[in-house]
Amino acid sequence: VITKGNISFFFSLGDHLFSLLFILIGVLGWVVYTMGGQLFQEWSTLRYSTLTCLFGTAITGIMTAILTAQGYVSVPSIKVIAAIKYDFLFMITLPGIIALLGWNYGIKILSSINGILFINFVPITTLLIMVIKGYNITAFDIVGTLFVIIGLILNNIYQRKEDYKQVLQKEKTNLTIS
Repeated sequence: VITKGNISFFFSLGDHLFSLLFILIGVLGWVVYTMGGQLFQEWSTLRYSTLTCLFGTAITGIMTAILTAQGYVSVPSIKVIAAIKYDFLFMITLPGIIALLGWNYGIKILSSINGILFINFVPITTLLIMVIKGYNITAFDIVGTLFVIIGLILNNIYQRKEDYKQVLQKEKTNLTIS
């Protein structure tokens, strides 16, 4: 879908491997974070969100300090911070607090399997919005969208079968003990 059939696109990725690696790490981290919420179901949404944010903020602070000390990142001036104060305010309140609490609460209600299924429909809804705005769909868009939908359905079925097997195994163990 991204290449529109132009395979030479993949040869230009070498310049961006470092960035792409961090995107992959971020995606994997989000999946682990979402799945991890199921391990702490007895915790409130606020507790899980707060503790994970504290840990994430500490790691981000340490990484920023290391990168700043090595000269990869510069410390922003007060003038720059003042210029983006409303951007900060927006990012802290909406995605940083409200969306995170909403996501964690939704995962608690829906389960991580359904939450992951839900978030993976984002590319499909993005394509639909682009079509509504006048984007001309190509065959690559259709094939890519079908791959995403088929992959989501098959993965969801597989995960549910695995969960069902675990439930049956627990039931069998409980009956044996009784």
